[in-house]
Order: sequence, then C-alpha cells, then structure tokens
Amino acid sequence: MKLKHILISAFVFVAAVPQFIGLHFLNHRMADQHALDVEANLMALSQIAKERLLASIERIEDNTALIASRTQMRISLKEWTRTGKDLHRMTILRILEDAQDGLTNLKSVNLFDPTGQLTISTFPSVEVRHLQPKTDSTIKITLQFQDGETIVASETALHLGRDHVGYLQLTFFADFINDLSQDRTGLGETGEWLLGLRNENGDAVFAFPLKYDPDAAFSHTIAKTRQDVPITKALMGEEVVLRHATDYAGNLVFASTRYIPELDWGLVAKINESEVNQYTFQNLYLILASGIALLGLATAIGIGLSIYIARPVERLKTQTSKIAQGDFSNPLVPRGWQEVKELTLHFSAMAGALKNMNKTLNDTVQQRTKELAEANQKLQEISIRDPLTNLYNRRYFDIRFSEEFQRAIRYKHALSIVIADLDYFKQINDTYGHPAGDVVLKEVGRLLVDRMRNSDIVARIGGEEFCLIIPESDPEDIGKILDRIRGEIAEMDFETEDGSFTITCSFGVAHLSSDSKNETQFLQNADKALYNAKKNGRNQVFVHSPASA
Repeated sequence: MKLKHILISAFVFVAAVPQFIGLHFLNHRMADQHALDVEANLMALSQIAKERLLASIERIEDNTALIASRTQMRISLKEWTRTGKDLHRMTILRILEDAQDGLTNLKSVNLFDPTGQLTISTFPSVEVRHLQPKTDSTIKITLQFQDGETIVASETALHLGRDHVGYLQLTFFADFINDLSQDRTGLGETGEWLLGLRNENGDAVFAFPLKYDPDAAFSHTIAKTRQDVPITKALMGEEVVLRHATDYAGNLVFASTRYIPELDWGLVAKINESEVNQYTFQNLYLILASGIALLGLATAIGIGLSIYIARPVERLKTQTSKIAQGDFSNPLVPRGWQEVKELTLHFSAMAGALKNMNKTLNDTVQQRTKELAEANQKLQEISIRDPLTNLYNRRYFDIRFSEEFQRAIRYKHALSIVIADLDYFKQINDTYGHPAGDVVLKEVGRLLVDRMRNSDIVARIGGEEFCLIIPESDPEDIGKILDRIRGEIAEMDFETEDGSFTITCSFGVAHLSSDSKNETQFLQNADKALYNAKKNGRNQVFVHSPASA
C-alpha cells in the first residue's frame, strides 16, 4: 500500500473516527445531564409553588378565624335569627363591612343561619344560597368557579358559648392561583402548571384554564383510573419526577408532582419532552456536520506531510478534550489551513453554547436556592411565634435570653428580666369562657408590645405568663414603665355576653447583678420577685433584691 493511502487511512481512523465517537458520547452525556437538570429544576419549582400555595391558604384561614372570633357579630347573628330585627342586621353588616375593608382580595363575606340558609352577604349577587350544615369549627377551604374566574371559599361554623348560631363564609379572589398559572418562569416554551381537585366521582378536575385547553377550568376531567397521567399521580399523594409521562393533551412530558394533603389538591409542574430533547437534536446536527468536516479534512491532510498534518489536529484534539472536561478558559483560536480553521470555528460555537448553558443553569439554581431560602425564612418566623398572641414563644425566648445574658456579661451592659402573670386568670376562663380569656391574652400582649421598645423582647412563656427581656435600660425607668403598664391593664374593660370584667397583672423584675451567677439564677430571681408580688397582694411591680430573696 502506498504511503499516502496509509497516511489517509491512519488519519481517518486515529483522528477523525475517535473524535466523531467522542462527540456523540459527549452529546449523550450532555443530554442526560440536561434531563437531570430539568428534573431538578421542576422539583425545586414545584416545591416552591407548593409552599406558596400553603402560605396563601394559611393567610386565608387566619383571616377567616379572625373574623369568626368577633363576639358581637355572633351575638347579633343569634338575635337576628331569633327576632329578625333590622337593628341586629345593621350591626352585622357594619361588622362585616369593617372586616372586608381591612382585607385584600376579599370578594364577599356571607353569614348563614344554623340550617345553612344565607342570611346576610356583603356581595348582593352572591351565588351560594345554602351550605351543608356542620357543627365543628374547623375551617374548610374550597375552590369555586364564579363568573369566569377561580374563587377561594373558606367556611367555618360559628358558636356563641355552647350555642351553634350559624356559619361564616369568606370568598377571595384567587390571585395567588391565577398568578401561579400564568407564571411559567423556568418552564420553557411548552411548560405549564396544573392544579387538580377531585370531583364527586373521584376524578381529577383542573382548577384554572390550561395552555392547551383554555376552557378547562372546572370542566376538563381526567379519570381516576388514568394513573399514568401526572395530575392523577399528584392526587394519589405521589410526589415524584416523571419522564415519558402523558399529560392531559396527550403530549409526552417531564413532570414533577406535589400533593397538598391539607386540601386534597394535586400540583404539577411540567414541560414537554420534545422541548427537552430539542437541545440534544440541535447538538446532533452540529456533530454530524463536524464529523463530515473531520472526515474530509483527514483525507485531504493525509496526502500531505505527516508532521504538517499532526500539529493542527493535535492542537484541536487537546482543546476539545478540555471542553469535554468542562474547561472553557482557553478559547479555540483558528490556526492552520482553511479546513482546520472552519472546524475550529464549529467547535468554538459548540463550546460557547455549552458555556452559556452552564451559566444559565447556574443562575437558575442560584435563583431557586434564594427562593427556597426565603421560604425557609418564613417558616422559621412561624416557628418562633405564639399562634394566639403573635408574641414570641418560649423556644425563641430561651434562645434570645441566653444571647442577651452572655452579651451583657461580656460587655458589662445593663440587662433586666420581667415576668408578668395575670392575676386570677383561671377565674376568667371558668366564669366567662376560654374565648374571653383568649381576648385578654391578645390585648395584654398587644399592650406590652406597644409600650416596650423595638429592642426589647416580649414573649408568652406560659398560659397567662409573659416575659420581657430589656437590655441596656435604666432600672428606675423600667420601674416607671412597668407601673404605667400595670395601671393600663387594670383600666382595661372587657365585655362578654355574660357581663363585663377587668383584670390585673403582677410583675416580677430582676436586674443583672452580682447575685445573678448564671442564666438560671437570673431567671429565678425574677420568678422570686413575681412570687413576692403575688404574696403581697398582686397588681403590683416587685423588684428583686438580695434582701427580698
């Protein structure tokens, strides 16, 4: 065999063929990695969306509970049901309108009598005229489709003492759901959100219009037997990532399913498989073109001198190996003859595309990480608050007390601790009921927060026991402030259906001194001062001193 034939054949098999196979292998590896990145992105997006939905529903439940707790509304509803007098109806309307003015996205507030018949509504053309009677006070959240839009309805039974006086229903514009359905950030061109409920047959029904079915809201259903469809898997409680799944429109999709058991809702983030694979096909065409160029280049260069052939090919091979390993630091510079320059430009284009894709994916991961951190911050805030008074709870108090104690010891700053306990609080609960006691706790907590500084810590550490951490403040000023607060509490007048009452509060104060050997001793000093305040007749501020111990 002639030398030129040996050079051509050798160059083709040694250089062109391995390069072509390597590009195909790299393309498959990149396609697999791209699919994994799409799955991770869908998982992160669906988790964030689930937390957003739960946070919005929790706000609706809180607003419902807040309005339902209004005693005068329940009293007037009971009297209106019994007598039908307009005086009671006007009182109810005024209360409902005040409540509606203070809430955003609220469409209507509706009251029903104990049989479930609509009695009063702030929205004259409300569609619901009758509710299914129930006696428990749990809040029920449902989605409804009214006047061409999705509405969130919350319902709860109303009680006055032991009497069941009716039902409260709030309807909200579901902006948070509509925003979710329209926000396709991170879902590409074909992706979308699905939110599914169960109908009376147990089949999945969509809660808002869909990209491929604008009339799907509360009309498009998926049979519960279709367990290969992502929305049915979500409603079955399976939180998984699916490949090659079939969506409602018959498209093959990548999908991440989430289940919200509190509401029996299913949530799906999906993107068409064709869009995910498009990345692979684009690179495949580039690889085919590059392969043909390599073969032609190998044949032409094989006729020439071997040394002249080897240099540019080896240089190109080295650079492509770096790109395959993810090293984009040294851009390809076209050198050598024309064919090699063109081939280099093709590789540069592919390297640029890979570099941009990596940057985009990194930016997306950082954004999702930031959103998850913000969601975790909201959850952390919820975990340190007392649900009744919205004051800090005992867990947060212990952490901050330890921090402030150590800081005061280290820098020799002033620090005071106050334990406040409501006098005869059990009698309030026994005489007027726990709802009245809850009102007292809320009002006293609100007063303490209003009168203390932003740097002070106000916490509810027990049933009727509050604790204040007051750093860097003059003891005499603290005594004056606490005595003024004590007087304001004593002047509070609480009205209930069983009559009105007042309440007093005792305060035990300890200032950081030499007898506060540690955190436990410091807190015990305040507790001893509270004991002396109770022992000396209650409704007073008692400051700990070594002589009073």
